[in-house]
Amino acid sequence: MSGESKHLDSVPSDGLQQTDAGALSAEVPAQSGASPPDGGASPAASGIPSSAASSPAAAVDWPALLTAAREVRLRAHAPYSRFAVGAAVLDEHGRVHAGCNVENAAYPQGWCAETSALAAMVSSGGRLVRAVVVVGEAAEPVTPCGGCRQKLREFAADDCPVVCADTVRQRARYTLGQLLPASFGPAHLGPQVDADGVQSAGAASARSGDDPR
Repeated sequence: MSGESKHLDSVPSDGLQQTDAGALSAEVPAQSGASPPDGGASPAASGIPSSAASSPAAAVDWPALLTAAREVRLRAHAPYSRFAVGAAVLDEHGRVHAGCNVENAAYPQGWCAETSALAAMVSSGGRLVRAVVVVGEAAEPVTPCGGCRQKLREFAADDCPVVCADTVRQRARYTLGQLLPASFGPAHLGPQVDADGVQSAGAASARSGDDPR
């Protein structure tokens, strides 16, 4: 199984001010070009509520996300590239959803770890991404590919933190807006209604500026 979800009963309120045992330190250096972009679209304008909104889920349990991403990476199906990746996302309910990359003999049919994690989140009823961790082993920090940045954009605000780590330590920290500036998202399409006649949360927040939860 490529994706899995679990609920966090206790989410610490100290956010990024945690030190390692697998936790993110506030001292993780930003990578080149990782300073906040000036004049970027606000989370409300992007159609997704701010990840920093005041709510129980706003505090991020980084050790839980890192552990989930590292553990699920061990289950990656990557017989062709031998490049295993694990990803974990935190949803608006404080649940962690993890996924690994799954390759296919018909190469274009494989998919990334972030895609697996998002599928697990949506299947469990989550609709907002509050934080992301990606784990891979390489000389440079392993960031989401371009396609996965767009997939994350469907559910995450520009200020959503994205942490890149390996199996030992954290390598870099970005926001989604830094990884995908001036992006296209749900607000560009206007209010959307699903099969049950329910208007999408992203579209609603784009019009009102309110967190739709």
